Amino acid sequence: AEISPSKDRELSGSTVKVVTVTKATKVEVFAFGYNDDAGSAGSGEITASASVVAVQVG
Repeated sequence: AEISPSKDRELSGSTVKVVTVTKATKVEVFAFGYNDDAGSAGSGEITASASVVAVQVG
């Protein structure tokens, strides 16, 4: 199997989203990425992790 050109490369990103909720809410997080050449080499070899923080205001 081909090795992804992105393997062993650490990538990061962040975003902030402000929402108003009135009851318990389920949050789903999705991650995806592409090789520099948009090729499929190493498909399935890349892992991702995420953390979500909720802050009550008021």
